[in-house]
Amino acid sequence: MKGIIMSIKDYGWNEFFELEWKKHIKDGFLPGRIIADYGQSVRVMTDDGELLVKRPVTKLEEGMQMAVGDWLVLQYFQGSKTYQIQAVLPRQTKFSRVAAGIEVKEQIVAANVDIVFLIQSLNKDFNMRRLERYMITAWESGARPVVVLTKADCCDNVKDKISIVYSTVPGVEV
Repeated sequence: MKGIIMSIKDYGWNEFFELEWKKHIKDGFLPGRIIADYGQSVRVMTDDGELLVKRPVTKLEEGMQMAVGDWLVLQYFQGSKTYQIQAVLPRQTKFSRVAAGIEVKEQIVAANVDIVFLIQSLNKDFNMRRLERYMITAWESGARPVVVLTKADCCDNVKDKISIVYSTVPGVEV
């Protein structure tokens, strides 16, 4: 049985990234998307398949952090048969927070997310203030939020709570 062949378009490659990519095209370069972050290395999906690539020793651009979802410019080195990260393409969206520590610094949690599912339990943990905070983060990221309600079987007044959710997040798919 043949395996499914996926392309970077299946991972969110679009016209925006194509235009940014054209600024970096050279022989031996290829685009890839970070699908997992292991600290010193990242797993990247390319049209050549999944690759494990080491993080660059030096910073790519001032202040540019890599995160899951980022699109990268990779260069293949024939002699060592390795790939190196040359650049991070601009992002369409990003989820970030203030990093822990003394210095006030942004930490990118995820990049280039199209839709974010916000999970809200209908049981005793039902909390509209928390949902509002998550919704603000989703809107600020640029992603489209969708609320997913769970544990309806643990709730006596499902219709009332659904009504509260709709009034708390108008215009958002629930």
